[in-house]
Amino acid sequence: MQKLSPHKLQELKALLDQGMYLLRGGDAAAACYAFEAAEKLAPREFDILHMHGVALSMAGRHAQAEPKIGLAIRLKPDSGRARLNYAVALSALGRRNEALPHLREAVRRLPADATAWYNLANTLRDSGQPGEAETCYRKARELAPANPDVINNLANLLDAQDALPEAAALVAELLQSGSRLPWLHGRQQNLMARQCDWTEHEARAQRLLAAVEAGEPAATPFSLFSLPATPAQQLQAARTRARHEYPLQAPLYRGEQYAHDRIRLAYLSADMHEHATAYLMAGLFEQHDRSRFEVFIFAFNSPGGDQMRERLSRAVEHFIDVSDLDDEAAARLLRKHEIDIAVDLKGYTRDARTGILAFRPAPIQVNYLGYPGSMGADFIDYIVADSVLIPEGSEADYSEKILRLPRCYQPNDRLRPIAHEAGSRQDHGLPDNAFVFCCFNNNFKITPDVFDVWMRLLAGVPGSVLWLFEDNPHVVPRLRAEAEKRGITGERIHFAARRPLAEHLARHRHADLFIDTFHCNAHTTTSDALWAGLPVVTLAGQTFAARVAASLLEACGLQELVTQSPADYEALCLELARNPARLRAIRERLRAQRDELPLFDTAGYTRELESAWTHIHDRWQAGLPPAHITLTH
Repeated sequence: MQKLSPHKLQELKALLDQGMYLLRGGDAAAACYAFEAAEKLAPREFDILHMHGVALSMAGRHAQAEPKIGLAIRLKPDSGRARLNYAVALSALGRRNEALPHLREAVRRLPADATAWYNLANTLRDSGQPGEAETCYRKARELAPANPDVINNLANLLDAQDALPEAAALVAELLQSGSRLPWLHGRQQNLMARQCDWTEHEARAQRLLAAVEAGEPAATPFSLFSLPATPAQQLQAARTRARHEYPLQAPLYRGEQYAHDRIRLAYLSADMHEHATAYLMAGLFEQHDRSRFEVFIFAFNSPGGDQMRERLSRAVEHFIDVSDLDDEAAARLLRKHEIDIAVDLKGYTRDARTGILAFRPAPIQVNYLGYPGSMGADFIDYIVADSVLIPEGSEADYSEKILRLPRCYQPNDRLRPIAHEAGSRQDHGLPDNAFVFCCFNNNFKITPDVFDVWMRLLAGVPGSVLWLFEDNPHVVPRLRAEAEKRGITGERIHFAARRPLAEHLARHRHADLFIDTFHCNAHTTTSDALWAGLPVVTLAGQTFAARVAASLLEACGLQELVTQSPADYEALCLELARNPARLRAIRERLRAQRDELPLFDTAGYTRELESAWTHIHDRWQAGLPPAHITLTH
């Protein structure tokens, strides 16, 4: 330390003590002032620079923290604690590759420090290295076995790797410990639903929905899709999520009037690769009228190198990867490009970046396609739907204004290939002469009430089988055991593993009838079946997620396959299985008319969607607020 008078030394010590006291009390902003004053007295002292940087980082001022702690490290390279704090600032700035060597050095110098291992694990996870991240989380847990953040993030990582039983056990451990971390009850529900573990299903559902109605941060909206939640309960869950996770920021768009020659339209998604959303939208991107629209894709968490990403990159004028930008930086980039309409394709699904639009970078912001429900967020202006999905009179169940397309809300790509060869039924483990009911939905959508109906169908059609998608290996023994409980031998339940899209579509030829789930329908899965020529029976529920298949069937002229009650659903499925002539007639009509159906008219759909975008853009240009809009042909 440079030579100071006794008086200045006393002042310096008082400032340091004050800064540390304020930091411990959680007032990082005030602590910054104390450390800044101390730094003026001793500008090149390790402890002052280090703690000033820590305070800046804790106050969210990571860009200012980084040079402070960086200088401290140059003064004292062997400080593991400074390395750790420097890496925290770098990671917050999106500079994970720079942070990693400092974190590795931190755990080398602080091998018994759980925080160092935990931060290394987080950065490895965010850098796409889940195996090493898991090792580091387990080391952190060994050092701090009761730390809820460590347990929670390890559970998240295991969840993403489909290690569902252990992830569920960790979440249950957090709940049993009384943890106040948000969304835990919903996460437990989701993890159990994905394994088709229906232990205490009804009691757990009642507790969860009661907590949602009370406004508690008990469940993310997505976790309610496997429950008989009402539209009002789903909206409440969405509003709670928006309030807790995405508080309104100072808006980046402040009322400016743009005067672009074309409407600047930006789609935001993590699914711009081989993914169901991209399969639906690829043709739409290619059909957009470039004389009227300047189309952007802002992609994140979308791995490069696959054919779909390359196709999408060619389809639009601007394909921008914002994976390495934080939400605010990504939002500022949208604002810099003066985007007129920002379209969120993720909502509250995995890998969403909902926080980008919380900064209000565009004058018009839309919830579209990827999330089947309201986002409950004041910064989202419209939700795209149709009159089947959201019937007239249901507007109060959505925080957004309803933008109804004239036919169906869902785009489809006419170029989706179907493999010529589908093998034989035996190649898929199916009996040659059985009636094959199938449902290729993700397994979390299968609930006890629909499974009860399915087992009665198998009982009512001797020799029939049920062909399900194997979302994860945990469901196979469990669903076969559930069948046995209902008097059906487990061998009558067959499972289809993941396959490339063209092969998956081709294997629909071996099914006789697609039978839908209740509370969350088949969405892309319905259009897959219909494109492959397989009839679908659905039950139209109350919520958006429970009405998608009805919308798709209506767009195919197959309203006769939409039922209004579980009893009607069961009766229709049984009738079609026992009346091969009627079922064959429906199948032949679907296959003969497929290429002319509105659902698969990519060019026509694109013009309708563009009309919707133009309509809401014109309202904004005229100074009118968002409003419910129902477009007609």
